[in-house]
Amino acid sequence: MNKELKSFSYKQSGGFAGISKVYETEFSALDQADREKLEGAIKLSGILKVKTVSKKTPRAADMFQYDFTVVDDSTHQATYDDGALPADFRYLFYFARAPAINAKR
Repeated sequence: MNKELKSFSYKQSGGFAGISKVYETEFSALDQADREKLEGAIKLSGILKVKTVSKKTPRAADMFQYDFTVVDDSTHQATYDDGALPADFRYLFYFARAPAINAKR
């Protein structure tokens, strides 16, 4: 990757029960193996090619919403719901979902 990645955050909200989860990290806090996995997932997702993108399924109810944010020299944000999450984001989604913790209400 050309630019140094500084931070990454993932937030899950919505769904039938309304449980929110969050995962946030600074790249400098990750060990080399996790940093390389996360960098690879970010590159595969294509999020660095956009500033902001939001796609949601029309008239959908009780779907989870996923917010991804990557900061390098600028901020890149992507928001999708269950029905609109692109295949290229799946690896990033699974990487971030595993360590995500319940957000305080």
